[in-house]
Amino acid sequence: SDQDKLDVCFSYGNYPWGPGEVARYNSTNTFVLSVAMTNFLKSKEGPDTDIWDMVLDEVYKPIGIQHAPIMRTHEPDGSRGIPIFGYGLYPTVDDVAKVAALFHSGGEHEGQQLLHAGKLAEALYQTNVTGLTTGDSNEYGDATYHMSFWSTPHRTAAGDLFLIPYMSGFGGNHVALMPNGMTAFRFADAHIYGVDSMVRVAEGIRPWQE
Repeated sequence: SDQDKLDVCFSYGNYPWGPGEVARYNSTNTFVLSVAMTNFLKSKEGPDTDIWDMVLDEVYKPIGIQHAPIMRTHEPDGSRGIPIFGYGLYPTVDDVAKVAALFHSGGEHEGQQLLHAGKLAEALYQTNVTGLTTGDSNEYGDATYHMSFWSTPHRTAAGDLFLIPYMSGFGGNHVALMPNGMTAFRFADAHIYGVDSMVRVAEGIRPWQE
């Protein structure tokens, strides 16, 4: 249940560093955020509102996604439960393409701004905010994490350095958003992580410059 999960989340002790100083990936944080957003929405729209229904109605359905199953908590009263958000979304290939296209367009679809353009640009490493280092790196520098997007550094043949944003799912599912407007994705369950090979292929197909 949501309370069972929150009890586990709040059982963690305090780290010696403050917020925004060290990257520690833990899905408990995302679940706490899910509960907080759920409660905030209910305080504004009423007790029967659902955070995932809002996402479907305001973002997914306008771009052509009518059904998007997501894992929820199991509540003793039989209610729908809280979306986990840290994991458990089951998109189709078509869903991934539509969401990626929305990201590439700055959150705008058919003249309607569905996502906050400034926050999306920050999440996609298009501002001077580069996130926190994760401990991974390649020959071009350190990988980072910010606002639920991972990044990998890549230097183009022309010498320009980019942080390539990507989404990473359990088992090795990846969706990478290239600066040239291309999207590369791989669905797998072999626990092979990283998108560097897809980034190199994308640049080879359509080179980009800063």
